[in-house]
Amino acid sequence: MTLNQIGNAPKIAEPTLLPLGCIIKPIQNDGPEERAIGCASGKLVRCSHCNAYMNPFARFCKKGHGWICNFCFKENAVSPEYFCGFDAVGRRYDVAQRPELSNGLVEWDAPPEFSKRPAQQPNYLFVIDVSCHAIQSGLVAMWFSAIQEILSQITDPRVSVGFITFNRTVQFYHHKPGSNNLRVTIAHQLEQVGSPVPSGILCNLQQERPVLQKIMDHIQASESQNPVGASCNGAAMMAAASVLHHVGGKVVCFVASGASCGPGTAKPRNEKMLLGTDKEKTLYQPQDAFWRRLALACVKRFVSVDIFAVNTPIDMSSMSLVSKMTGGQLYYNPKAGEHYRNTVMMNLRRNMMRKQGWEAVMRIRVSEGLAISDYYGNFNMWTEDDMEIVAIDCDKAVAVQFKYTKDLLNKPVSVQAALLYTNQHGERKIRVLTQHLTITSQLANVFRGADVDAIMNFSLRMCLQSCITSTIQAARDVVLKRTIHSLHAYRTSCAQSNSLAQLILPESLKLLPLYSLGLMKTTLLRKGTDVSIDDRAFLIAAFNSMPIVTVIRYMYPMLVPLHNCDQIENCGTILEDQVTMVMPGFVSTSSEKLESEGVYLLDTGLALYIWVGRHTSVSVLNGIFGVMSFNDINTSSFPLLDTKLSQTVNRILNYVQEQGQFWRPVEVLKDKQAGESKLYASLVEDKSAPGYNYSYVEFLCHIHTQIQNKMKR
Repeated sequence: MTLNQIGNAPKIAEPTLLPLGCIIKPIQNDGPEERAIGCASGKLVRCSHCNAYMNPFARFCKKGHGWICNFCFKENAVSPEYFCGFDAVGRRYDVAQRPELSNGLVEWDAPPEFSKRPAQQPNYLFVIDVSCHAIQSGLVAMWFSAIQEILSQITDPRVSVGFITFNRTVQFYHHKPGSNNLRVTIAHQLEQVGSPVPSGILCNLQQERPVLQKIMDHIQASESQNPVGASCNGAAMMAAASVLHHVGGKVVCFVASGASCGPGTAKPRNEKMLLGTDKEKTLYQPQDAFWRRLALACVKRFVSVDIFAVNTPIDMSSMSLVSKMTGGQLYYNPKAGEHYRNTVMMNLRRNMMRKQGWEAVMRIRVSEGLAISDYYGNFNMWTEDDMEIVAIDCDKAVAVQFKYTKDLLNKPVSVQAALLYTNQHGERKIRVLTQHLTITSQLANVFRGADVDAIMNFSLRMCLQSCITSTIQAARDVVLKRTIHSLHAYRTSCAQSNSLAQLILPESLKLLPLYSLGLMKTTLLRKGTDVSIDDRAFLIAAFNSMPIVTVIRYMYPMLVPLHNCDQIENCGTILEDQVTMVMPGFVSTSSEKLESEGVYLLDTGLALYIWVGRHTSVSVLNGIFGVMSFNDINTSSFPLLDTKLSQTVNRILNYVQEQGQFWRPVEVLKDKQAGESKLYASLVEDKSAPGYNYSYVEFLCHIHTQIQNKMKR
């Protein structure tokens, strides 16, 4: 929740401009949070008036024969099989045996009426660009190398796999069950490429591995002989949706260029003429209505689309809409560097092996007095209240913003998210998350319960909306305006000091100016033409569904000294909570903290850098890099050595990689040498960082001046 204590009337918090909403990450990776889910059994217990699920905050009445819903506040009868007596303090005797009465997060087995068809199986259809550029640049070979390695690690007997390739035409690879004869069907009519679709494209991975290997070998051998220059991305995705029409599944599309033929063909955009104008927003919107039609067709067929895109220009603004609406994932590399093959493999591995679910529908309920005003995330609104999420996984979060419909008075407020989905084992489940909020009449309490990380997550999502409906400058202006208004409201209504010479920040929002400055310095909101349209379109799409941890790391990168790891007890080991790692303390992201005798890790959320000071000691250089001098450091790769320091540093790197949504190659940067500017561009507290030309101290002074001016009016 952005606010854990909310005003009992809209007039209380309105001056702060703090968003009232929640960030929901319904699926967790395997860990303590996922294992803590209560597994409810028996018949579903729901309110007969608003359909809210039984939860710990519902109140029993009539000696246990009735219960009052904490959402609509209406009374419900307790069925005989659910009835239980009370103990001396008024609690049911069976609270410990019923997770829904004690846990805010529970999961039920979905009754048969919640399933319209048999549970969806894990079907993966790889759609691969085999145009001339993709083949000659080695991309096709790297893609297949990564795919083969990941498929060899999958043991689930239910997984089915298929392949489609495309250039100027779309090629289907299929065979008859029990036969090793491979057939290739080529579709030339791109507008009707999905009608009809040959059968036998999907193969069971465990039972037909030789057939799938034969298909992959055939594609690489045949396509390399007669490469074709054109690329029909849109038609290929449409064909994939038709293949999965009746069974659903995931399309994993590898793309090396924008569509140059067929539906959805990319057209040149006059980027420089539109930047900074009212038409700038069109640069981040699909060029052709075909892409929305394709996305809706995929949603209807329960087909999720993940895209691995490389090179630019590639028309990211158009393709990204398909991933967004189908609950898919977008991966983008502006160019294929020396680490690209490993990057694809690691991202594909996480994509296919992470905790995830299929054919999901989510509904958010909130107590009377509040209503939902906006939804943010990768999904399609099925109805006015239901989010249709074709694929949901542990790397995605949705955000919901609330508005007041009337004064809350003294009634309690609860928020409940219910997710109906098919888990990885093919079981239909209902996951219910419920949170209770405190009501207050004091603005000071509203500030006291503010969550700055959640607030900034909302700020970013609002910026994404501004980018596609207004201008980049308008998005920047909104961030600054909200920061000033929030701090001004606290100063005028809650602060005890009356001195205008002092900038006063609420304890819960001390990081608000720093995060706001970091957001305005990101590549998403950076001014000028140094950020390509494809880069910005990728950020708009990717951050639309990112969880809080990744968003905060992007706004304010993590800078960690590594040269003193051997001086910290148990450094690089996981604590008993099985989540936290012992690491060196973070330092401020400022060049002043970079000592020439040190080695530092910088995590920006989208990239990992190792910076090496020119005067780093020989023992540290030898322990981390296996060299005896600064000049001997190899910047093309980061080594794993047998030394204690190297082992510790690599464990930290692996831990940081796992916390992120994307796998990022580690880039080694040397003090005062080429490439070092990449690190300095992410040092938020420095004035030298591009984008917003303020240091952190100067930004605080600027905010203070604006607050003073508002108070003098």
